[in-house]
Amino acid sequence: MPTVHIQTPSMPSAKHNLFWSIKRLFMHKGSHLDMKKIMHKNDAAERRHHLESIRRRAQQIKLEYLILSHKTAELEKRSNQTEIIHPAMFI
Repeated sequence: MPTVHIQTPSMPSAKHNLFWSIKRLFMHKGSHLDMKKIMHKNDAAERRHHLESIRRRAQQIKLEYLILSHKTAELEKRSNQTEIIHPAMFI
């Protein structure tokens, strides 16, 4: 599997990207909402091809979800390690 390099986004951005990644899956041309259309296709090969493209897209979104959730966990861990320095400490 190829190595994926992602710039670490800010926390709200990571959650926003995750939301849109999941939403894209359901907005995809062949989402479960369009299953009736798929099943009405006459050609079995065309139907198989269409369903396979849906599976590939779902795998891609699953990978995006895993990467974003990992990055979000890293950001949360880093934010918990941040020290708060009070200005009085410099006096």
